[in-house]
Amino acid sequence: MNTLKVITSFCFAIIFSASTSAQEKIQILVLGTSHYNEEKDSLEYKEVIDKLTDFNPDMVMGEFVSPQEYVSLEPDSYRRKVNDSTFYYYQHLNAAVKPNKKKMEKAAARLVAFPNLHRSRIDLAVQLLNSYDLGNAKYQIYVLEKLKKVHFNKEEAAAYKTMLGGTEKLVQHNLYQNTSEYNAIIFPLMYRLNISGIYPADCQVYDTKWTQAWRIVAYCMHFINRIAEMDDTSEEAKIVKKIRDEKNRIYSESDSLGLYGYRYLNSSFNAEESDLVNFYGGEKLFDFSKNYPEKEVREMIKYWQLRNEGMAANILKQAREKKVKRVLVAAGSAHQKWIVDILEEQPDVVVIGYNDL
Repeated sequence: MNTLKVITSFCFAIIFSASTSAQEKIQILVLGTSHYNEEKDSLEYKEVIDKLTDFNPDMVMGEFVSPQEYVSLEPDSYRRKVNDSTFYYYQHLNAAVKPNKKKMEKAAARLVAFPNLHRSRIDLAVQLLNSYDLGNAKYQIYVLEKLKKVHFNKEEAAAYKTMLGGTEKLVQHNLYQNTSEYNAIIFPLMYRLNISGIYPADCQVYDTKWTQAWRIVAYCMHFINRIAEMDDTSEEAKIVKKIRDEKNRIYSESDSLGLYGYRYLNSSFNAEESDLVNFYGGEKLFDFSKNYPEKEVREMIKYWQLRNEGMAANILKQAREKKVKRVLVAAGSAHQKWIVDILEEQPDVVVIGYNDL
């Protein structure tokens, strides 16, 4: 009898240890998003927000680069070309504002406790823009525009116009976009859960090399498509048909399973389609035709893989440093499977699928 008790206790200890170990792992949900979210689908976005609320993340990350990485990027990189004019405009509009990271973190936390301190939120948005923190600036601007602006007094309205230029300027500088996944899903979720800020997950250090590789393939495919139009018996026509057939197969199979919207964006079918489109056929065309630019496509894939490895590294570093339990990462759906495949190799991570919620 004593022996049985010892064995039972030992087995229980093993089970308890395994359970504890599983609980200590970081749960990470990578939400594949659309960068264009129409108002007509608002009911679906509400469903997505409700599901993510149940997941209850204690850290949210987005497809933004850190301020430190941003200022180190080459001036002709995509991110710099898109955002430099915005930062330049607001930094000159508010040249006297000197941001302080610790003070900004305290201000963001205070606004969670006291969300109607409108002037403090305006000041924080300006400081974030002056420190190249695009993701958190957009979050504070979302809250101001969507939820707080209607409650401004005269002084707050004047400060908003003077310091941020008002709604028209914010839209012009892409700081307020109703159709973005952040305004449609991520920022409403953060406000609901009292999450004070968003962390940067993107990696753009390979952007110029990626762009060069993409341009070469795009140039090749332009002529492949032209030749295919002129001669439907050519190797080029076979390439174009193969890509079209693969797309139709993906759509047919996913439709038969009723996968639409964000359920589709977070499925293996979307991962297939994204690779097919982004890489002009990609691996499905390797060894298919001697006229397919396989070598050049492989170069594209190399830099795409490096970017996603960089994103996964950013996610893991910040999650481990903050010692959080549940992380939500919002990334364009073309990144979703690439990042997940990397994260699943980590022994301290459990990947949660959106379609499993």
